[in-house]
Amino acid sequence: MLWIARLPFHFGLDRGVAKRLIRFGAPLAAGLAAESALLYSDSIIVGHLLGPVLLGYYLLAFNVSSWIPGVLSTAVRYVSIPGFSRLAEHEEASFAGAARQAITAMIGVITPVVTGLVVLAPALLAVLYGTKWSESSAPLRFLALVMVARLLTTLGFDIQTSLGKTQVTARVNATWVIALVPAIYLGATLGGIAGAAAANALVALSVAVPLILHSLHRSGVSLRPALPMIFRILAAGVVAAVVMVVATLTLQGSNILQLMVGGVLGGIAYLAVVVPAKERGQLVARITGRLG
Repeated sequence: MLWIARLPFHFGLDRGVAKRLIRFGAPLAAGLAAESALLYSDSIIVGHLLGPVLLGYYLLAFNVSSWIPGVLSTAVRYVSIPGFSRLAEHEEASFAGAARQAITAMIGVITPVVTGLVVLAPALLAVLYGTKWSESSAPLRFLALVMVARLLTTLGFDIQTSLGKTQVTARVNATWVIALVPAIYLGATLGGIAGAAAANALVALSVAVPLILHSLHRSGVSLRPALPMIFRILAAGVVAAVVMVVATLTLQGSNILQLMVGGVLGGIAYLAVVVPAKERGQLVARITGRLG
């Protein structure tokens, strides 16, 4: 292409640039390799220990749990690394605040989704695939929590990459894999596909998330100022879960009604708690004004 465009170019090696690229890129490549092991080690272990039929149930749960994180992480990554990199270069004072807001917003977005997956998993699978796949609902509930960890760690990796600290990705993912493999082996042996998924969630939330939060804290991004809002979000998730459980118990026998009514009422309950009273009043006034 350069030759067709008749642009001047020549081959050469700038050792200084090469060293910087390797120093930046090698840990990132190692971290991506470890991430591949994270994505597939559980399926390999489940298939080896429990056979292809139970592996099919497990993979269906894994795929459903990956829908929202797949969309969110792809959308976020288009803007997170360049955005945080710009802040790190020119606006260091506001970098920590922006990173903290991004993490809090991510928690706020994924909490109602995960709550819905955990509570409404049987109804969701029955509506989408039929009751013959109901055995996937137990692992789905745990794998939904794994997706929370994946989203938070991915955002944390982007923040650290923006600071040039790509070794964090390799270190956290390697530690995650080392803890994950024996845990899933033990979980699958003792509890089948639900045990494997529970072990996956336990390692993700107790190993990966604390590690990435600790690395962010060491880089100057502390979540302490955001803790009141994070606790409010989690409390809203609990309230939404209770509402969804009541809806499912009330509407037993109709999966689609459980899904629709439980999802809508749970969403309303979540917003009622997570949105401050003043802003909630403004939102209601705006909606009623448009309807009027």
